[in-house]
Amino acid sequence: MDEVVSILIGSSLSRFKLQFYFIVVLLVGTLEIETLRAQIVSDTITVGIDPNGVAYNPINNNIYVTNEQDNSVSVIDPTGDINDTIIVGNGPNGIVYNPDNNSTYVANKFDNSVSVIDSSNVVINSILVGSSPQGVAYNPNNNNIYVTNNFDNTVSVIDSNHTVTNTIDVGESPFGVAYSPSNNSTYITNTGNNTVSVIDSDNKVTNTIEVGESPFGVAYSPSNNNIYITNNIDDSVSIIDSMNIVTDTLAVGDGPYGVAYNPSDNNMYVTNSGDNSVSLITPSNVVENTQIIGRVNPEGLAYNPSNNNMYIANSGDNTISVLPTIS
Repeated sequence: MDEVVSILIGSSLSRFKLQFYFIVVLLVGTLEIETLRAQIVSDTITVGIDPNGVAYNPINNNIYVTNEQDNSVSVIDPTGDINDTIIVGNGPNGIVYNPDNNSTYVANKFDNSVSVIDSSNVVINSILVGSSPQGVAYNPNNNNIYVTNNFDNTVSVIDSNHTVTNTIDVGESPFGVAYSPSNNSTYITNTGNNTVSVIDSDNKVTNTIEVGESPFGVAYSPSNNNIYITNNIDDSVSIIDSMNIVTDTLAVGDGPYGVAYNPSDNNMYVTNSGDNSVSLITPSNVVENTQIIGRVNPEGLAYNPSNNNMYIANSGDNTISVLPTIS
């Protein structure tokens, strides 16, 4: 603090500005300073063409990134090196890790399939699903994988034997998918009619919730048991509680796309693809900071607990931004 003050004085700032600085520090406090520090990009990793989905594998502590335009998955180790590139189906998009069988599932939207990658990074299966699969999520209650099929308004349910056991009708143009352990439900964003479908443990749609315009991303926060929905067209995030009520709508950056929870600081991270930024939302649902990350079209993102970093896929320049976070 003394060093900062001396720099400010040495820069001949007015007494008013100096007093204002101290007021801001006192009001905002150490947490805000640490949060701002956490937004500095520490590394930029070049991957395949049009990276989109990002997932963490806790067995090998690697990050898996889908590259939509070259039909591959890049595997990034904790040091930032790409240690493997896996060829999958046509147009890989959503990706998720399944701890039940130590496999990673990739939704391939151009050939209507899901690729299954084993622990050795070998594709061991290709499962046919609905038309234009986009999002994919794991349900630990039944060990099933849920896949949103964007063109036929359905969700495919895949069991641990890689068999499609159910196809569920949802809203128009389903995109994102996430599981909530607080009520054992799976949430589907429907971009075509601005709703979220809620699927219960019996794979029945029990609720349809109206949210903002063109909902894309969805994620669960264990810090408050809320579901967060990014509304891409109206630049907002809808917050749904465990009773399936929209309790708040927050303004974020331009074109919010992905959203993910960071357990090290309990914040939700939102990628804004329209202005190349990331917004932080606290557990009390305050947008604490929106920071330009200097890359093009950030979309999917995931947290790696082995190095306390957030990994953000920038589809516009074929890179991954690495954001260190401070617990």
